[in-house]
Amino acid sequence: MKHFISIDTNVFFSRHFDYSNAAFEVLKKRVREDLAAVVLTTVVVEECRSNIRSLVEVACNQLKKGQREASILRFDAACEGVLAPIDKDARIEEALRRFDGFLSEINATIVNIKTVDAEDVFNDYFNHAPPFESGKKKSEFPDAFSIKALKDWAQNAGVTVYVVSDDRGVLEACESPALIGVSRLEECLEIIANFDARVLNPLREQIAENAALLTDAVKLAFENFGFYLEDQEGDVHSVDVNEVEFGDWSIINIEENAGSAACQSVAMIKFSADLEYDDLENAIWDSEDKRYYALDRVSMVVDQEIELNITFQLKFNLADSSQFLVEQVGFEDDSDIGIYVQQYDEYM
Repeated sequence: MKHFISIDTNVFFSRHFDYSNAAFEVLKKRVREDLAAVVLTTVVVEECRSNIRSLVEVACNQLKKGQREASILRFDAACEGVLAPIDKDARIEEALRRFDGFLSEINATIVNIKTVDAEDVFNDYFNHAPPFESGKKKSEFPDAFSIKALKDWAQNAGVTVYVVSDDRGVLEACESPALIGVSRLEECLEIIANFDARVLNPLREQIAENAALLTDAVKLAFENFGFYLEDQEGDVHSVDVNEVEFGDWSIINIEENAGSAACQSVAMIKFSADLEYDDLENAIWDSEDKRYYALDRVSMVVDQEIELNITFQLKFNLADSSQFLVEQVGFEDDSDIGIYVQQYDEYM
């Protein structure tokens, strides 16, 4: 049975437009197997294009700034590639090409919003109906037109569309026979896969039994992240994970013959960070250089927590749970993590 899926802009954005992440790879597989068909609106496509342009432009500007500040390295042959001129327009064009390639790979149907009855949308706006539920927010109009277009398309096609979004207003607006709102792509992938309970249920049991193994894998991967201070000039020397709390699990892929699977959970990671930064409260101002020079450094350990979407590649044996193995841990957002010091100063 084929299932129809629509993906909101925030799903692409939260994955940094990385079309090779685990969930997108499984989605491609389901499309190839003719188990899934992807339906996007022109609103989502153009919002994605706009976000891509903005993100690439910001990234290029930051790189150019870094190159200027690192100009002393221009004589170092090892840094030749890093300091090469950046063609912003070419980078934007390449990023858009990758996006178009992904749309082609998932054979996305693009629904135009031109056919939407604007009066219906304005009625929702004046009546505070979803996605305008929190007030007359004009910023919700693109979502409103997108949802109406999807609903009309689904009704005309006689199908139900799963709409994946982390926007509460969008999810509430999907409460109709034609549309079903789902907050996570991984959850939707499990629904459409319709795994055999004979395999699915024992696998879930093994995941629960091996929570400690999964936790250790997260700790190892997380502590190898890059960390930096958001609000001070300093360094994060080390990070230790104290606790990992997993939420609900979604099984996004099972290869029974190979004894492999992919599963996902949103985890709360509580950690301690050993850091050091310049003590600017007792710094000296240099009027010539027009900057402060710190006379001392502050050392401290702070406790923080962060919520991350994590995907695991597993090996399993239904007949022998002792063979359960975590092969790979992937984070939806694997960029460096910023740590704030200011909120802890009052306790020093």
